Amino acid sequence: MQRGSAVCTLDLNHHVLAVIGNFSCGMHAFHAAVRRGVKSEEFEYYSKMFRLQSDNAFQRQLNDFISCVDSANEDLHAGAVRMLFCEYGLRVVQSNPESDLFRALLLRYWDSPPDDELYNGGEEIARRAGIDTDFQRLDSRIQVACKHAVCILSPEFYFDCSTALLLQQYLLNKIAIVVIIDNGKRKSDGLGKAKGNPRETHHRFTHSRLCDFVHPSESVFWFPMLQRERHGVRNHYELLLPLNGCCPMQPIPSAVEDLNKSKAPLDA
Repeated sequence: MQRGSAVCTLDLNHHVLAVIGNFSCGMHAFHAAVRRGVKSEEFEYYSKMFRLQSDNAFQRQLNDFISCVDSANEDLHAGAVRMLFCEYGLRVVQSNPESDLFRALLLRYWDSPPDDELYNGGEEIARRAGIDTDFQRLDSRIQVACKHAVCILSPEFYFDCSTALLLQQYLLNKIAIVVIIDNGKRKSDGLGKAKGNPRETHHRFTHSRLCDFVHPSESVFWFPMLQRERHGVRNHYELLLPLNGCCPMQPIPSAVEDLNKSKAPLDA
């Protein structure tokens, strides 16, 4: 896992916890990890260590996020999470200054007209929720970006790169989504022969800028999400939980090292 110029090599020893197989799997997986994580002693300890407990903005955003319903029986399509990030996306592209780097990034992702079916489904939900969808007064590129934000409300909108960016930015880039994929390769013994059982699968971290937009100096926790199936934009994600039962959001080793080097005193 890369964090700026630092490379962390980590052994992955996790359970795979199946997540509901609809368009909202990635949102459910991340939300479940955060809700489980904040209840753990590890999260409390490292939150204190990184002074996150005294970060009012982070605590406010975190509380808003975990308050969203995540039970598949109650919120099958992650509607509460979708609403939170639709409104956040609209706020960023309409209200943040032009110099804001995150706004500029969203505008680059959302620079072409969205799928009509997705927008119509999202727009109907937005109107019922009282969200203003009259974007005609806005600059054309902002109109397009706003329509993409509304698309998030559609139950058929998949978790994608823009959603990952919104998730991480909303939590002030403190938690990194690290996507684990099957790279289709087996480990080699250096002689051209594969080691182990030919049926054994190996996974690797992908820390793509598309899915993991976290500034190297800001992210302090990482959360691994397994990308079980890859079908273009229609990917399926599942939750990974450490076998030893520890917090699913774990501190990034290089972040801990940076903190120790700074010798910053911890809160009493």
